[in-house]
Amino acid sequence: MVSVLLSSLTGCVWWRLYQVYNQMADFDAHFSVQVDESFTLRFQDPVVYSEDFIFLAKLQPSRKLEQGERISWQYHFRKVDRDNQPLSPDVAFTWTLFFNADNRLEAAALSPIFLKIVPPAFLEASIRSIAGAAINATERQLKADVSKIAKLTVPVPTKNTILAVLGAPIAREKSPTAEVLSFRFLLASPDIEPGYESRAISTVKLTFDPKTEQLLRMSGRYAGLKIAINYQKLTSL
Repeated sequence: MVSVLLSSLTGCVWWRLYQVYNQMADFDAHFSVQVDESFTLRFQDPVVYSEDFIFLAKLQPSRKLEQGERISWQYHFRKVDRDNQPLSPDVAFTWTLFFNADNRLEAAALSPIFLKIVPPAFLEASIRSIAGAAINATERQLKADVSKIAKLTVPVPTKNTILAVLGAPIAREKSPTAEVLSFRFLLASPDIEPGYESRAISTVKLTFDPKTEQLLRMSGRYAGLKIAINYQKLTSL
């Protein structure tokens, strides 16, 4: 199950996001996916503006790069300790948004480290499952029904493979049925709206099966966007 939480959805911003939601019903007509070292989602009929992301997240991206008439925004998340101090060796991942000449979002890319947590097949299936998702207006939340999409047969990430990339967690909880590892990342943002400083902190929680050590669930908040994925419901393994 995928859960997406967007903050302060009102007026025209909400309408544009609702248009994207409607496009999901015919995914292949409105979107395409490119996978190489990164994962890129391309918007064939761009709707959302760059400033919509500032309105929603209340913070600026780490970097803005101009490429002719087009602009890309990079969100750089760096692993930190409990005091939000960078760790050595450096572990980081980036989200990059690409905007066209009309300042509308035309692509979004995720860097390789993030794909170690959410492999491309799981990420694409999670995005596709948003089509027809139930809208909770009070909580500003979408809950997708993954029973409508084909089950995946690709391997689920394991604890050892993730630890090899992310390093040690900042917290570990264990019970007979689950082991939860927590990792903290800090978004490098040059400007955060006062009162929203916590938006720059991303705590990623990974839940593993204590017997198989396979990843069961992932949850985290990234620049105001909350994502939760239940791997058990996406796979047939």
